[in-house]
Amino acid sequence: MPVMFLTEGQRSSYGTFTAVPDDAQLAGYFLLDRDARRRAMACRGARSQLGYAVQLGTVRFLGTLSR
Repeated sequence: MPVMFLTEGQRSSYGTFTAVPDDAQLAGYFLLDRDARRRAMACRGARSQLGYAVQLGTVRFLGTLSR
């Protein structure tokens, strides 16, 4: 994805957690509803299910996958 239109500060923090999320943010972005839990549980193995859930929360919070 081209990011040349961003400032240097925005480019360096793009796709990364710049601060520790508070409890309200964690609940809002990382709490999975029934459909998201169903999609996560469709993955094979507990590690894959957890990985899917964490990546889904990350995409919701950052708007992109983390680096």
